[in-house]
Amino acid sequence: MKLALLVVLLAGCVREAQSSSQGQQDGIVRSIFEVISTTNRYFVELGFDAASYEDPGATGSNTHALWLDGWRGLLIDGDHENETINLHRAFVTSSNVVALLRKLGTPLEPDYISIDVDSTDLYILERVLTTLRPRVVTIEYNSNFGDGDSSALAFPDTDWMPLGASKGAFAATCFYGSSASAIYAVATAAGYVVVGVVYGLDLVLVRASLWPHPGIPLANLTKRLDTWPAMSVEDAAALIDHSVYAAGGSLCAARRAAAIALRRLARAPNLEPCTCFLGDADCVQFTKGCSCFRDLADLPVPDCVDVTSPHAADVKAVSVEGHRWRARVDLPAAYLDRLDASWFRTSVKIDVGPGGATEKYG
Repeated sequence: MKLALLVVLLAGCVREAQSSSQGQQDGIVRSIFEVISTTNRYFVELGFDAASYEDPGATGSNTHALWLDGWRGLLIDGDHENETINLHRAFVTSSNVVALLRKLGTPLEPDYISIDVDSTDLYILERVLTTLRPRVVTIEYNSNFGDGDSSALAFPDTDWMPLGASKGAFAATCFYGSSASAIYAVATAAGYVVVGVVYGLDLVLVRASLWPHPGIPLANLTKRLDTWPAMSVEDAAALIDHSVYAAGGSLCAARRAAAIALRRLARAPNLEPCTCFLGDADCVQFTKGCSCFRDLADLPVPDCVDVTSPHAADVKAVSVEGHRWRARVDLPAAYLDRLDASWFRTSVKIDVGPGGATEKYG
């Protein structure tokens, strides 16, 4: 995403460094490795967005300076490939990322991974950190979603979450990526600490066991900064509150929480001047009013069925009998009225206890 460098905030002794990337990310990464050292000097960049490092249309690779310093690694992009720099063409998702990286020779502990795919970055990060243990990660975040720490707005995982009328893709609006709060939670759970932020662009993560200084508090990452025009109602309806979903809430509950947060943000007055990251453009004009949420004051809020977990002991036996086989499964009694015989090709016998049995037929 083509945004100019904003501000770099680093914890501890990491210094701001010159670089050729979009927002000094590669310079920051080199500074971090002055503290924690390198091992294999191997990088991975997901979302390379160019045909080569010298491509005049490139928005600024996070690994170019490292490559010039003698690092080597893997580049993946949805539109380009180039054997000379190990750039592979592939569409990266949460379900294929680990297999893809391993197939293409990524070590289990690469020194650096950059994630910038303008959409499902959060879920790709989550999946990567279940298997790989990079020393440093930079990941794009959505600063438009800044809301203190009261919500964790996140892009849907398009691998499986229904999108409704949304196309589930970046379209030059503020519908992209996930909030700093959501990324912070995933990183912390995986044993990583946030040590840097390029405001409006990326968060910088380091494996906590390697970092000798305090990380950046979440409160310093969640200020709302408008950078793109307002999203559509259709796209907004696909967002989730990741904190609700990660705590075990249903997808509907996560979308309900997101809708409530978006309505609140849409109705809140803009108390501070618009902050833009295009130095040669008028921010108010570019963002069309400095409000990502301008059209969402009346965003529909999903009406979710409140499904509470039944008591574990309150179960009934359901037996499914065929011509040559029989199966049994214990289901919560509270769910039996939802059982539909049409789901089965043979008779379904439901044992309702001492009083007898009820049969349904498919």
